[in-house]
Amino acid sequence: MTRAATPMITTEPPTRRAVSGGTWSNISGILALFGVTLRRLCRGQRIWLGVLTAAVPILIVLLARSQGELPGDRADRTEAALVFGLMAQMLVPIMALWLASGLVQDEVEEQTLTYLLMRPVPRPLIYLTKLAAAILVSAAIASVSSILLQLTIHWDDPNRLTIALDRGGKLAGAFSLGLLAYNALFGLLGLAMKKPQGVGVIYIVVLEGVLANIDFIFRRFTILYYVRVLMLRWLGMDGKRFNVDASVAPSNAECIFTLIGIAAVLGVVGGIVFASREFRVKTPEAN
Repeated sequence: MTRAATPMITTEPPTRRAVSGGTWSNISGILALFGVTLRRLCRGQRIWLGVLTAAVPILIVLLARSQGELPGDRADRTEAALVFGLMAQMLVPIMALWLASGLVQDEVEEQTLTYLLMRPVPRPLIYLTKLAAAILVSAAIASVSSILLQLTIHWDDPNRLTIALDRGGKLAGAFSLGLLAYNALFGLLGLAMKKPQGVGVIYIVVLEGVLANIDFIFRRFTILYYVRVLMLRWLGMDGKRFNVDASVAPSNAECIFTLIGIAAVLGVVGGIVFASREFRVKTPEAN
């Protein structure tokens, strides 16, 4: 017998969603979806990719210490290279790319999107709720990694725990603000294409990695620049190596509002795209 082809169903955006229970039903549905997304992110393959990515600088420091190549007087230079360079420029945005780019595509691939759309939550809020969960998970990973990195770098200092909590906490704040924008960007990228990781890596390496390091007007169109300015001021780091002059850079308030504004605009656009897009979802084979 000829095997039946796998049928497809199309999830079309409804013109009007019937919601029972009114506002409370929406709130409870959002909270339930947020919890489901958190559990999904925390047990999937992407979370391990994010954790391994964030652990890279810590492993570098531990390896250097095991070889006796990190005396106490080199702590500041090591911190600048790993935090201002490797983490801010590569690892934090890559972690956001792993987590946010598959928010919707993973649901399509695993044939769970239909159940997601049946929840009593308006479509734009479904996407924004999932995005918020990705931001929370990535910010938590970056925060723990920042504190542990500071602890390993300043291990020779008697006040290492205080330093780690102080500098690691400030670093976590700067990275979390950056992750707001990065997650919103890569979440939208995941809606626009089936394989967003390649394009995301090109964006991180070419646009963020190159433009943010050149003292020119175009660096103000990168997320990394504003994150670095905050790090420069909050941690008292030397930004000359990366051509960042705190005296002419945007104020802290400008950096914070810019990052939040980028996240808000991209998040809203993503919600609109998700609400208006038709998704083709596979169904089980017909018997």
